[in-house]
Order: sequence, then C-alpha cells, then structure tokens
Amino acid sequence: MDQPPSPSPAVFRWRPRYHLQASHGWMNDPCAAGYDPSTGIYHLFFQWNPRRDESGSVVWGSICWGHATSTDMVKWNVSPTPSIEPGATVDGWYDAKGCFTGCLIPTNWDGEIGAGKMTIFYTGISRLPLHYTLPYIRQTETLAVGQSVDSGLTWTKFTKNPIPLEPPSKLDVTGWRDPFVAIWPSIADLLGHDRSQLYGMISGGIRDCSPAAFLYRVNPLDLAEWKFIGSLLDVGLNHSLSRWSGDLGINWECACFMTLQNEKDDESRDFIIVGCEGSRPNATHNEDSSFIQQRQQPTKLRRTARSLQWMCGILQSTDGTISDTGIRAKLPRMDYQFGGRFDHGLLYAATTFRDPVSNAQIVWGWVTEEDLPQRLVDEQGWSGMTSLPREVTLLTLKGVTGTLRSRLQDIASIQVEREESKDGGQHKFKIRTLGISPAPCLRNLRNSAKEVRPVCRSQHLNLTGDTVIDIQTHRFELVSTFSLSHACERIGLSIFHEPGSQEAQQDRIPPLLSSNTATTISFLPHKETVRIDRPITNTIDGEEINTAAEIAPFTLFTFPPAQKDEVGQGEAGTHLESEIENLDVHLFFDESVLEVFVNSRCVITTRIYPPGKTCFGVRFWAEDKDGEDDIEDDSNQSNTARQQEGGGHTDLKALCSKGQPGTASRLSTKSRIVQAMAWDGLSADLRNTFP
Repeated sequence: MDQPPSPSPAVFRWRPRYHLQASHGWMNDPCAAGYDPSTGIYHLFFQWNPRRDESGSVVWGSICWGHATSTDMVKWNVSPTPSIEPGATVDGWYDAKGCFTGCLIPTNWDGEIGAGKMTIFYTGISRLPLHYTLPYIRQTETLAVGQSVDSGLTWTKFTKNPIPLEPPSKLDVTGWRDPFVAIWPSIADLLGHDRSQLYGMISGGIRDCSPAAFLYRVNPLDLAEWKFIGSLLDVGLNHSLSRWSGDLGINWECACFMTLQNEKDDESRDFIIVGCEGSRPNATHNEDSSFIQQRQQPTKLRRTARSLQWMCGILQSTDGTISDTGIRAKLPRMDYQFGGRFDHGLLYAATTFRDPVSNAQIVWGWVTEEDLPQRLVDEQGWSGMTSLPREVTLLTLKGVTGTLRSRLQDIASIQVEREESKDGGQHKFKIRTLGISPAPCLRNLRNSAKEVRPVCRSQHLNLTGDTVIDIQTHRFELVSTFSLSHACERIGLSIFHEPGSQEAQQDRIPPLLSSNTATTISFLPHKETVRIDRPITNTIDGEEINTAAEIAPFTLFTFPPAQKDEVGQGEAGTHLESEIENLDVHLFFDESVLEVFVNSRCVITTRIYPPGKTCFGVRFWAEDKDGEDDIEDDSNQSNTARQQEGGGHTDLKALCSKGQPGTASRLSTKSRIVQAMAWDGLSADLRNTFP
C-alpha cells in the first residue's frame, strides 16, 4: 500500500480543513452512509484509489472503499487503509477490476441486529472499460456483499459472492450498478408488503429508451435474496421540461429513494436523487458575463457531461408481468411530477440515509477536481472530497401569489396547488419543492471559529459596497439576508482573495469594482438567475484552470404580507397586494471548495483556487436602477391575467406607480442588507486514523 505523501506546500495549498476526504490519492463517490446504534458511531464510505498510476498521476482506477467514522457527522476519523479492495483474478473475478458504489445495512446478512454488525452491498467490476455508450457485457457488473462484526474495523466478503443476480434478461441495458437498499413504506403500502420490507434500487438505463431505476424486493432475513419487481420510471432520453428542471440524461448512477414528510401539514412526497450521465448542459451557461467581472475566456478543461438531479413522483401500481419470471403481479410505477438540479455546480454521485438520532434525511455528494489541470492535481497528491452533509426536506410555502417574472406553472421544479380564497381576493397558491439546507450538525463547526459581524456604513446597498465583513481566512461560514427593492437589477456579495490598491490595503478590503480577483455571488431578478463568477485567474503556475461561471435558475416568490410572515420574512398585519420574499444566501468556504445555499431550494457547489491563505473580506452590494420608469415589464399579458393562469410575475412598476394602497411606502427604493454574520477560521480536526 502506498504511504500518504509527506507534507509539502503543494499538498496543503488548497486542501480543505473541514470537508471529509481521503488522506491521499483519488476519491469519488461517497457511499454506504449509516449509523450504528450499539456504538453511537456514524459511518461513511467513499470510492478511493490510494495508488498513483504508472506515470505517477493521481487518477481514477483500481477502486477500493475508504471508510470514515464520526460521532457527530462533522469531525471524522478516516481509516488510512481501504476497507474493501478488488479481489484476485481467480477467486475474486467478480470485483477484480474494482469495488464500485453501494450501501450499508446495520445488521448482518441474516438480518441479525447486534453490537458492531453491519453489511454492505457494492458493485463488483470484472472488466473494463465500462460506459453507457459501449455495448453492455453481462457479468461485467455484479452484486456483491461484505460483512463486519467489529463496527467496521475489518470486513469479510460473502463467500457466495457474487449474488446470483443479473440485469433483467429481456432488456438491453446501458448500466446496472450502485445498489441502494432501505425500507420504503410508500412502496410497501402500495404492494401490500410489511412496512419493514427492504427494497433495493440498482441504477442504469435501457438502451435507446430511457435511463432506469431497477427495483427489487430484498429479504431482510437473507440479504442475498433479491427478487426483481420492475423498472420504476420511464422518462425517456434526456428528459428536460425547462431550464428549471435540468436534463435527466441517458444512464443513471447512484439512484437513491426517500419519502419526505411535512409533519405540520401531515403530508408526504416520494423523491429520488440520481446521477445522470449524458446530461446536456443548460442553455443558461451561455448567458452574458457578470457586470462586475470581465468576460471569462473559454477553458480547455471541460467537465464531464453529467448532472445530479432530483425528482418527485406519484407511486402507482398496475397489474402486469414481471419480465424475468413471467409471473403476474402488481407492478409499481413512479409518474414523474416535478424535479430539478440537486446541485447546479460540480457536485455528483449523492448518497443518503435517514439519521435515526435526528430523524433527518441526510445527503452527501462528491466534489470533483475537474477544474484543475492534471499536473497540479499530481503535485498536491489528492483529488476530490465529499460535500458537507445536507438535510433534505419537503419544503412547503403557502400563500404564494407569484414570482418575479415566470408563471408558477412554468417552473418545473415546483408543485403548484391553488388555495381556496376566503375573501375572493388575489389568488394564492401552495408551493412544494425539495428543500436543501446545510445539516444542523454543521453548527458545531462554529465552536472554535471567530464570530464576525458586518461593518455597516449604511443598511442600504450600492455598488460602493458600504457593508463589509472582515473575514481573514478561506475557511468560513456566512449567513446573509437581503431585501430587494422594486428597482433591483443585481444584488449579491463578493469574496476577495487578493488586496487591491494601496488605498484599499489601508482599508484591508479592496474596492468592489477591482474584483477580477474576487468570487462574486449575484442574483439577477429580471433574469431569475443566480451566478457565481469565479476569480479570473486562467493560469496558475503556467497551467490553465477552469474559471467559467456557475449559473442556476432561481426566482423569489411573492406573498401577501400577513402570509409572508409565516415563512419568517416580512411584517404581519400590513395590507398590501404582494411582497417579495427575502433573498437568503448561506455559504461555506473551505480553502478551495465553495458551497452556496440560496433560500434552501437552490444550491451551487464549485471550486475556487485562491493564490494564498488570506481572505481580504466580503462586501455586500446592489445595483438599483434610478427612477421607476426604468423598471421593465416584458410581459404581453396583464398581471391580473397571469395570476388567474397560475401565479405570474409581480409587476413591480405597476405596484409602485398605480396607487396600490401602501405599496409605495412598503417597497423600498433601495435594496438593503437585513442581516449578515460569519464564522471565520472553521476547522473540523479531521484525522486519518481509526478511533
């Protein structure tokens, strides 16, 4: 086994301090998240290649399973050696070329619960190359099992591996891997099974037809017994309803299912998160560059054509025939209703589990290293990491009257339900979507950090960036809330990685408009778009890096003021037609990885490679057009007509100039910062040894 690299400036130049990652080498998918109640320990595995290739490069290949443990999902102990490795070519033919992604069950393979007993499922790979564009060779991907009886310190492969299971015999598949096993009460109720029944989902696709999630019934008392039920969805190739929903690609990987509940309303919805190979890039990536930075030049580094998506659907059963056995049975199907990008940046390959301690559904993903040239990856000796844990919820907003521009019914990432009007007034709607937020456990990171509050010369924002936070490291959390004026064209914040002019150095924080060395996060209301413009540093040490902007569709909803207070914004009791939702930006920066959460429903993960360890602060800014005549309204219909059709955009100019009661006084002519706070110097004390 190769030893971890000796410490050097290259190793730690951009190495995160509180994101989980291997000590060295290549890593990709996090997998097999779970909790051992007998020890109070959380487990998370990851795909790992600890060895360099023959040329000395840190690349994918000979994939093993790395393993990390934690008591709080924040501070992790990372094993220095793999838990599961590829087998010998004779006895271990089924995984001789790699041990791919899988899942964890907190029992042994007979279903027995006991101290330290755990079972993992994984995909054994017997030959390479493997790709959805190539002809599929059966037994290239196999289902394998491993077991531990000592809380994951050691692992034993099942003597009867591989499990005698193959892709459905009558289907020409493009892939069949990444088993995910859990209870799924919604399916159990549908099929008349006990709610403790386990179901397995294997990801792949059906050639020239659709990506696929193959569903199996798994015997909880004999985990090697799998029975094929059917393919759960048929969405077609490159399914994409609009810019809001993303592209579901050609072949699926790492599919995982969950039921999310809104206990307040006593309702639930079923969701699937999938990695989509062959996704076409969003058209929004061709939009104009930010007003603050120069147009960024194309880069030779191109990201892989894939995306991380989520979808919500209705589960139904039909009488049919199981293709492999010819047996007549009730077959479950999920009818796609709405969905979107789980992350609009470079995150991929999610894994999830229901935390029995908090009852929260937690998700991790793989943060890639694709934007960095191979030579720089080789110099640092590592590639990739896991994201921070995220909590996903069924997010419900009530009393919504519209959006900034789009019709509610045209936003494919939400479900719209019309609410009954008690007073015959403005139409209101209930909105459901997937909520994605930093897991609450991440507040523990603040314990050893410095709390920093903004210096505000004025609560109102402009391009001089009068509101600043003096952050001094590239390891911080920032929480901010903005209130948009009716004239707001752009609003956001800039993180400075280098000092500016001599005058700026005296103030420590550079002026906003000299921001080619800044990371700028902006919201453009009239384009309903969030952007992250990265520092324009096309070369580092003579090597070209990818600094293209990250772009995501996003809008703010409008509410009657009394309703708006229910989602934690606005003042109750004021009588207006509608009010714009506040803009919430919550972000984590960790040396070279940035995770941005916007209103708990839009997330962007990206990589920033700053020249040094010192941050030169954060400025908050806004661009408000002068004069209400400059507020544009491109709609061909009146606002009233749009409301009747399903909640259209709010005509801000009309609200301000046509005498709506109280509107002019309530809608500020200046955008402003409502609150901002940061915690500087975050660290999780990650350890590359076992507890």
